[in-house]
Amino acid sequence: MSSTSTRQITFPIRGMRHPGCTENIQIALSGVEGVVSARVNYATERAAVICNPSRTRAAMLVDAVRAAGYDVPLERAAFSLRALGRLCIAREDITDARFDWSSRRVEIEWLAGVVGADCRLPYGFVIGLMARSMIERLGQSS
Repeated sequence: MSSTSTRQITFPIRGMRHPGCTENIQIALSGVEGVVSARVNYATERAAVICNPSRTRAAMLVDAVRAAGYDVPLERAAFSLRALGRLCIAREDITDARFDWSSRRVEIEWLAGVVGADCRLPYGFVIGLMARSMIERLGQSS
């Protein structure tokens, strides 16, 4: 696999009680589709995962860590559509996103501590959220 097809995601882990916990988490993360390697550092309480971003989403990593009995802190905030063009959250780091039609704001949940300076949410992503939200609304009204 070339370096252009992989990405490293580093994020905090909570709930490790001894150094042996790192192996449990590494095994759980290594089982996620698209993960090339996973390292967990007990001293810093952080995981470093190298993965294929087209196959691995942050929500998959969070689910794996939680299924192993540990936690991943997440951040959540609501943004106006105008502010989305200035956000520095990689699409792959987002675990959940919803568009609120009444306030015209997007509520986003992402891995804590992974915000980078070179990433922006593409407007196609926002349009996808709006479409998903509209489909959900139509499904509830029928």
